[in-house]
Order: sequence, then C-alpha cells, then structure tokens
Amino acid sequence: MISRLLPCKGTQNIDKKSIFLTLEDVTHLSKIHVIKLIMDIGIKLGEYDVINSGTVIALEGVPLVFSIADLMISFVFVTKQEDDTQMSIQKKVISSREAVIEFINFDSQLGSGLVSPYVVGTFQNREFSFLVRFSQLNKGGKLVNYTWLVRDYPRMSENTEVSTTESESK
Repeated sequence: MISRLLPCKGTQNIDKKSIFLTLEDVTHLSKIHVIKLIMDIGIKLGEYDVINSGTVIALEGVPLVFSIADLMISFVFVTKQEDDTQMSIQKKVISSREAVIEFINFDSQLGSGLVSPYVVGTFQNREFSFLVRFSQLNKGGKLVNYTWLVRDYPRMSENTEVSTTESESK
C-alpha cells in the first residue's frame, strides 16, 4: 500500500488540526481537491471567493441538485404558458440545509441567466450566492454554466437582475 504525507492546507473539507494526511485519507476527494489541497489554488471574483464553477447538461423535467458540504440546493426549471412570460426566480427553503431554486421562464433560445450574484444564504459564516447562465439545447434540456460564490461581509437585500442574450445582442 502506497502512503505518502501531504500537507493539509487550503481546503475546508479537511480537519485543520491535522498537519499531514496519508493518501488513504484523501481517496474520497477528487483530483481537483487534492491539487487545491497541495497547491492552495483559489479564484477570486472581485470581493467574492469562487468555491465551485462548472458546466452541466440539465435534463428536461429533472431537478439539478448541488451538494456543497452539508447543503443541498436544487435547481428546477418551470415554463409558464400564461400571458406573463417574464423570467423570475423563486427560492423555497425546505430546511436550514436544503433549498429549491425555481427558474421560471428561463427558456430563451438565445440564452438567459443572472447578471449579478443571487444570494442563497450563509455558508461557513459568509454570504453564499451563485451566478448562472442557461443555453437551451435543441433536443431538450439546458446547458447550465454555474459559479458558487462566498464573500465575507453581508450586503443589504438587492434585487437580482435577470438578463437574456436577446436584450444584450440588440
């Protein structure tokens, strides 16, 4: 069995009291987490720290569920066939550890998303928010580009603006 000591710094998933970890201790972490652990890599976006960012294909009618530490946040896409086709977001808090974010009418063929961070709550005593962009796929579903953010100081409640590529391209 191979065992090597790795420095323990730069991650929130590891007990900070540990000075060193064996490879067996980090087998549950992804390669990217191990690289962050060793190299202490971080990304900042102004006053925000990026804790995760990526792209995923969301299937039609299937919630997209993010597990971040002990939090579970689901993205649900709703299209209303009523006269009001305005895009909006509704946050439904299920418990202190679970929320559902409904994206209503985010189905523009040219793409849609947020132009400022949407605050979800608090994560490790920091403001927890996300940015997201959607692209409608031809055969159903959406391409979802997401970024999870935290920052040190809370802000006053702000209205999160919603944009579509249609208005940006004019």
